[in-house]
Amino acid sequence: YSVEFINRIGENGTALFQAVKNISRYESNGPYNYSRDQEMKSKIKIIEYLLSLKGIDPSISVDSINTPLIEAVKINCFAAVKLILDFYGDNIKDQGKQVHDALEIITKKQSERNAKKQINKTSGNFNRFDRTDMDVVFKERKIFNLLQGVKNLACADMQEDLLYKAILENDPEIVKSLLNDKSI
Repeated sequence: YSVEFINRIGENGTALFQAVKNISRYESNGPYNYSRDQEMKSKIKIIEYLLSLKGIDPSISVDSINTPLIEAVKINCFAAVKLILDFYGDNIKDQGKQVHDALEIITKKQSERNAKKQINKTSGNFNRFDRTDMDVVFKERKIFNLLQGVKNLACADMQEDLLYKAILENDPEIVKSLLNDKSI
């Protein structure tokens, strides 16, 4: 293989971007299924393999924003986020914008969910917060904590921006996490 080949941006992004995006097809609201579990493991192995290739560049974006890390956050795939962060190792600090964008995606998703809940309340539609919603929130928090844990990430302005949004969205878990971060 050539470095140009593995990092080439095709119609659907780079090979790594497509491998991450392909995980979203796995997500299902149904009960545990052995074959789906095996399929997910295979998809994660592809990401692991691609990240092991010399010269792979996970910072290549499809449109100057959507990198494999951003896509992994969008689909709430903790395993893919962790693999990409592990790939960067200590060099993740050089990817401040990418990590900040990923954190912003999570706060935006939470904001949209809160707005939807508010609309349901005011319209008299009191749909219960179902198990799927709880699973999504759990995954988002787990990913947020992983990303937020990246030390020496970026300037304090980015962290203050996240704190401000977390306060506006009334998300005490994120507020506590940011305020208890000793690196800020």
